[in-house]
Amino acid sequence: MRNQRPDTSDPLRRVSPVDLIVAVAVVVCVLGCTTRAQRLYRRAEAFLAQDQCQLAAVEYNRIVKDSPQDPLADDALYKLAYLYREELDNSTAALQSYRYLADNYPDSSFADDALLWIVYMGRRDLHSPDVVVSACREIDQRFADDSRLRAQAWLEAARAYRDAGQLQEARRRCEAIIEDFGDEQAVAAAASLMVADIAREQSTDPQMVVALYEQVIKQYPQTRAAAKARQAAGWVYYGVKAKSDEQRLAQQRRQAQVLEGVPPIDSYPNRPAIELLSAMQSLLQQAGAPTSLDELMVLSGLAFGFCCDLDHPEGIDRFYRNPLTLLAEEMGFGYNLWGFAETSNALAAVTKSLQSSRPLLISYGKPQPRPALIIGYKPADKELHLTLPGRGSVVVSEEAFAEQWKTAQFPRLWTPPPETGCQFSLTTCREQSSETARIKSAALRAALALDQPKLMGAPAGRAGYEAFLSHIRNCLPSEATAARQQLSQWTGVVIPRITFARRAAAQYLSRFPASLRGPARLSLAAASDSYNDLVQRWGQLGEEIEKATEQPRSPVSSSASPQQDEIWRQILQEAETICNQEQQTLQDLAAALRDIETGIVTEPGG
Repeated sequence: MRNQRPDTSDPLRRVSPVDLIVAVAVVVCVLGCTTRAQRLYRRAEAFLAQDQCQLAAVEYNRIVKDSPQDPLADDALYKLAYLYREELDNSTAALQSYRYLADNYPDSSFADDALLWIVYMGRRDLHSPDVVVSACREIDQRFADDSRLRAQAWLEAARAYRDAGQLQEARRRCEAIIEDFGDEQAVAAAASLMVADIAREQSTDPQMVVALYEQVIKQYPQTRAAAKARQAAGWVYYGVKAKSDEQRLAQQRRQAQVLEGVPPIDSYPNRPAIELLSAMQSLLQQAGAPTSLDELMVLSGLAFGFCCDLDHPEGIDRFYRNPLTLLAEEMGFGYNLWGFAETSNALAAVTKSLQSSRPLLISYGKPQPRPALIIGYKPADKELHLTLPGRGSVVVSEEAFAEQWKTAQFPRLWTPPPETGCQFSLTTCREQSSETARIKSAALRAALALDQPKLMGAPAGRAGYEAFLSHIRNCLPSEATAARQQLSQWTGVVIPRITFARRAAAQYLSRFPASLRGPARLSLAAASDSYNDLVQRWGQLGEEIEKATEQPRSPVSSSASPQQDEIWRQILQEAETICNQEQQTLQDLAAALRDIETGIVTEPGG
């Protein structure tokens, strides 16, 4: 799989999980591979197809480290860099991988893309024009005949200088691109547009700026840059004409927008993960994709997860990646995710989004921020309309909004968390995801929940269950009163959340057997029955732990009585049974993916 080059005319778009799964079909290593590198490559591709990115990265890295001369080494290195960049949020490692690929595999078909990614990330992540220019010069030397590649690279250099505030150098680079790469219409148009934008930032002469935008429109009429130039020229014209306060007020009134019929956010006090999913449910329903909270818990992986952190029992509700972007992709929607430092910039984005009938999801409030939806904004009246959990719609002033929003941060439910001043919205629905696709995603989330070794530093999956059992074993000695008390306090918080999650899994999986035939139908039905049973088992275990902790001590000793010790041994035995059943259910769900893909599936209306 060779992921796309950075699009230098627009922000980079992520490769979707579906693209990754489809890419497995073109793996160069076929059955019958005999070398170690080929075997590792097949394992890495399998992990990648299951969305187990950390495990895939380990296998790709082993190929590069152990078999650097193998024909698959450069391919593995390129995919490793992709995983660091897009899935594992490690831009430093991604840059190092691209640099190693460019230096050590100069004849690789990936060498040009690797250098272009160094250029792109040098601007986006390092904010270093020197790094970008150095990579551009290397591209000039090594790929002198690829004018498109060279043009794209130098355009990024111009953007890097502009981002760094070196506007004169940015303009000089743009003029050189127009002269040297005139045949590359899209890149030359983008450079010409940048010249006009820089002039707009530096000049007090609106007519001169408009002339530069009109030159872009005339010379490159069919490009995206021309469309942006038309919009920018319109804003300049507006700036020239809007001289009076009355005109500005009229414009603000035209921008006023309050969306009707946006579903409320249900309140789940002290459950930020569930409230966030409820807010996402409201966005999806408003966008014409009604769904249930159960489905969102399953597709985000929360319904299957287990994380053991005795110091932070609320950590049982953690996601392995941003659930907002993940669920948008799963449901077939595009999305915007912005981070703004200034309220004025945020409100400009609010206006644009609301005019497209798109509410915005934000973190809002003090001292404990909670999810909220911006459903309306009236600039002339300086007021915003918000939907808050359990409160419905409220109206706040711009000043009150800025105070409650600017420093509010989403709870630390995944890494890396969104920045303060974050706004999220759905965009166009590319293609509504099918019932079958969502069943497959549920099976993949189950596999990931089992194999994810840690969540935000705490043991998870198999390691989480073992940590839980280890804590119970620590409670077996009669003198372990402190350990028993700590475990009781932890389970008092955790078990209600686990039963809530497993009940969601049971209810969601029970809805699907009618659409499937054969082993897949039986697998999902069995998993649903298992989760219903686990809801009861977890609840009973919590009651037993609470009772055992409250049992009176021996009248002649401060330690627990022999009867209590026996009760704790029974608790351990039941906990072992539950943990084994949890893991077996996840394994069965992951294995059901094969049955789902090979079984006979009838879509609704089919």
